[in-house]
Amino acid sequence: MKLFAKAFLALCLIVISLFALTSESQMATTTEGFEAGGKSAYAAGTVTLGTGVWYLDDALTGNTSNDRKTGSYSARVRNTGKVRMNFNRASAGTVSIQHAIYGSDGSSSWELWRSTNSGSSWTKVGNTVNTTSTSLQTVSFTVNYASSIRFEVRKISGGS
Repeated sequence: MKLFAKAFLALCLIVISLFALTSESQMATTTEGFEAGGKSAYAAGTVTLGTGVWYLDDALTGNTSNDRKTGSYSARVRNTGKVRMNFNRASAGTVSIQHAIYGSDGSSSWELWRSTNSGSSWTKVGNTVNTTSTSLQTVSFTVNYASSIRFEVRKISGGS
């Protein structure tokens, strides 16, 4: 039984390699590659990355050979975890995210959410994304919001 539970958790991981936000004016791009690393456990907590402080719940910054990544690190999310900006941007035009399956795990689904009130409430952006490949894929969401905004990636399939 313990072996089954361990295998089930392994089937629930996705990797976010690059989180890029472009402002409405297309002049300012913020890119987070999770390169600072620094969060090695799945327990909920914050980590200071190049763009600011991020909250990772059931997620960590990984740099193993099974973490699909553009640079040296990525965000690895399991179960129904999340990766959230704990800071605002002045605006957002397009959000692009690179995603892939961790190692040889199974497929899973996730969503992008936005907050326009510093995280007090959240609204889903676009459609649910299915991660089905071990190769990095890029998905882009059109936001076009000209005021203060932050984002969260929520994994919606996986363990309890």
